Amino acid sequence: MFGRFSGVFWAPAIAGLALLSVPFQVYRPTRGHLLLLTTFGIYSGVVLFFIYAFSDPFRSPGKLEPVAFERLLSVDLDGKVPKQ
Repeated sequence: MFGRFSGVFWAPAIAGLALLSVPFQVYRPTRGHLLLLTTFGIYSGVVLFFIYAFSDPFRSPGKLEPVAFERLLSVDLDGKVPKQ
């Protein structure tokens, strides 16, 4: 379910987010509290997505092409600086 990370990472990460959201449950659900809880949820989701996406930068969803590395290898092997 959670990809290449083990439960050693995901269990404390999800538990920590749940524990951080507990203080929002102490007060009545006013518009301000719901806005803060929604903002916290969105921010936490984005952070966990980027951790997951860039855990392996050469596979989806955060796939990056190794263009800079290939350019470095071509300069090292050919002895020429590529034109930009």
